[in-house]
Amino acid sequence: MRGWVTIGVIGLLSGLGIYWGWGLQPVWLLSWLAPVLLLWLAMRSTLRTSLFAGVLAGAIGYGGSFPYYRSILPLPMTFAVIFGEIVFLCVAIAFVYWQSRRLPKAWHPWLFPLVLTSIELLVRVVSGNGDASSIAFSQGDQPVVLQIASVTGSLGIVFLLALLPAWLAVLFSSAPRRLVSLAAPPIVLILVLFGGYWRLIHTSSHETVPVSLVCMDSRMPRSDDAEGRTRLMRSYATAIAGLPAQTLVVMPERIVNIPQSDLEALDRQFWDLATQFKHPILAGGAVWERDRASNQARLYLPSQPCLVYQKQHLVPGLERAFGPGTKEVVASIGGTRVGVAICRDLFFESPSFQYGRLGVQVLAVPGWDFPPDGWFRARLALVRGVENGMAVARSARQGMLTLSDRYGRIIAERSSDGNGSPVTLTGMLPVEPARQTLYLKGGWLFPWVCLALCLVLVVRSLWQQVRAGKR
Repeated sequence: MRGWVTIGVIGLLSGLGIYWGWGLQPVWLLSWLAPVLLLWLAMRSTLRTSLFAGVLAGAIGYGGSFPYYRSILPLPMTFAVIFGEIVFLCVAIAFVYWQSRRLPKAWHPWLFPLVLTSIELLVRVVSGNGDASSIAFSQGDQPVVLQIASVTGSLGIVFLLALLPAWLAVLFSSAPRRLVSLAAPPIVLILVLFGGYWRLIHTSSHETVPVSLVCMDSRMPRSDDAEGRTRLMRSYATAIAGLPAQTLVVMPERIVNIPQSDLEALDRQFWDLATQFKHPILAGGAVWERDRASNQARLYLPSQPCLVYQKQHLVPGLERAFGPGTKEVVASIGGTRVGVAICRDLFFESPSFQYGRLGVQVLAVPGWDFPPDGWFRARLALVRGVENGMAVARSARQGMLTLSDRYGRIIAERSSDGNGSPVTLTGMLPVEPARQTLYLKGGWLFPWVCLALCLVLVVRSLWQQVRAGKR
């Protein structure tokens, strides 16, 4: 009885750690410690008890996000997502359990990082939601940690987050005479963090670009509501008129619904604003033609034609009437190469990966968040900037207005909540000459190497089991 109580306590504490460390508004330090007790149990106890604790921890940790998932997903889908997260946690625990009994002690701290990174890679590729729920973004306010993303991508952060608790679990379950064989993980962690610190203090930003984020959280007018669009445009025009001259203005995703027949008049209004106040203006809008639509970000440059970017990664269900885009948009603004993406596009490696290879220095991102996930989505965007060597200017309805440099440091940030009035955020965004990160040059292969190693270990174990059965 006492043993099951202990297992229940481990499940409870681990579940709370997962909720507060890997959730939408994480306590960054807990992100490093959340699974340590589960891993310790997997290395010392039976598979059944380890999985029981894992299911309990997953139900508490991931189940705590039920209200959020329910606000954006149908009920069956909500249960499916939470169930899937629990299953993935249990798969990781089972992998650690089996391999820790077949491999030398020096391998044990690396098992959980390998399997967790592999699972997140498979979720990215298969789920259709990319990195939407990756634990990497829990470190969004820790620039020293984020620098590894410029080498391995965001999944390198996942690897580090899994390495520390795995090493601690092995440490607590090992005899003192074996501790020398466990020296590698802390050395790796120290070197990575020192490298991140070194990269931050040797930055070379001497140029800045003035950027203003302008947002209103008011209701979006229907496509047939010309009067509502006029009032909205008047509010935005007043806010833009008060900005410093020659400022790149980034507005949120889908500020208007507009029929194709009225688009020319809207373009003329924005172009007049851009020309009058010498502001390049990026505005999001849904352009409708009969029963089909496109989610666009339209870039208005003074004395130049409008550039149109179409959202590539659409929200399943909510954007079923929209068609996806396929092309990137890059503009030279005052000598700075600016790329455009829309909100959910940053859940995925593309198009930000392509923008990094195209030498983009600033990624301008209109967004539209769900109120609980504003901080998380803003951090997801800045990590994409670190991966691909770009500063990010993100303006999101019902979320955050965020300016970050290519190293993931927040330059300026505020909430979009202005009680229906325009909210503005202006800052000088540091830019550097375009140069490709190691991630772009081949570091993107890192999670695939982790997956390959996991598969090799699984095949090795199965082969050993088959050979043992033949004896």
